[in-house]
Amino acid sequence: DWSRVKLYDELPAASLADGTAPPEKGRLDRPYRIYPDPDLQGEIVMRELEYMVPFERGKEAFLALRDLILANYPDNKYPIEIRSVAADSAYLSPFYQRDSISVSICGHKYLDYREFLADVARTLDPFDPRPHWGKIFHMDKQRLQAAFPEYGRFSSIRERMDPSGSFLGPYLSPLFG
Repeated sequence: DWSRVKLYDELPAASLADGTAPPEKGRLDRPYRIYPDPDLQGEIVMRELEYMVPFERGKEAFLALRDLILANYPDNKYPIEIRSVAADSAYLSPFYQRDSISVSICGHKYLDYREFLADVARTLDPFDPRPHWGKIFHMDKQRLQAAFPEYGRFSSIRERMDPSGSFLGPYLSPLFG
């Protein structure tokens, strides 16, 4: 078994200001130039799951996901993308009052991405994840209520502002209706 790992070098802020990096540190460029899409057959359309886990559990979550991929999906060609994000105060933000590690991964539309991303979600579930609202996630209303401390407050405001549910479609109704 093998996996490809690419590590970013931390650069001093001054070297980033003018867009150059010290020669010994390698290249500095836009991500799509440094890390192009994998060479897969057909059009690549992202099917992405992104969960945010508490900062202190980020490494553990990454290693669990890496183990899943090496054991069950060795042909997966998409990288696991990891980034850190500071806490904020928005009620339904995945970063609400919690510094977080974003764990993101994609599946190819011609492969069985549904099963793959469901396995990813199950693997990350023990790490108290919160989903990116604009990407695929596998959480029902009860799971979201547990993940977001202000879910109830947000729901009360939504009901007061939109009592008829005009802004709830088929996707949001089961989650907030």
